[in-house]
Amino acid sequence: EWSASPLGITGSAVVVLPGGNHVDDVGWVNAELSVFDSVILVITSDEGAEFPVGDLDHPNLKLWVQTPRPEVQYPVGTQFFGVGSGRAWEHVKPTAKEHRLFISAQRTHSRRDDAIANSARVSNSVVNSTTGFMQGMRRDEYLKVMSEAWWCPAPSGIQTQDSFRFNEALEMGSIPIPDGLRPDGQGRGYWNM
Repeated sequence: EWSASPLGITGSAVVVLPGGNHVDDVGWVNAELSVFDSVILVITSDEGAEFPVGDLDHPNLKLWVQTPRPEVQYPVGTQFFGVGSGRAWEHVKPTAKEHRLFISAQRTHSRRDDAIANSARVSNSVVNSTTGFMQGMRRDEYLKVMSEAWWCPAPSGIQTQDSFRFNEALEMGSIPIPDGLRPDGQGRGYWNM
């Protein structure tokens, strides 16, 4: 519901905030949200959990956080969600399984290096090591091979255990093998959140 006011729009709102870009702007965020009677604030793009959620000040705020960190104290009732997949299903439909395992990943930290090395030891697997994000294979080829694999290791991203790969594997009908820790060796309990 919306109503006009001299300050702008009031009533209830859903606000999406790229938290990583507004780490130092919590005062501004609070001021902008204050014109609303109730707010659902969705914080995205903050894999390092640097936005100070504890400093949010609104009497009727519901918080949703993408890629949370288990060690951060979020307000009671906060909802969590992962990074998603970029709608892999729009590019390729799942196909018959031909490979035991598939991984195509950039080598950005030791957990990924280990996943790539251990995957290479599995027979009937496709393993592709890349130097950068989305530089290994064309997206449609990557998703096709993923859909042909039974298992897809999903080693941690740079800041959080979550990755596009985990969700892409689900959409392609493969079984993702999620990483339980971040590259810093922390973050137990992420998937429980």
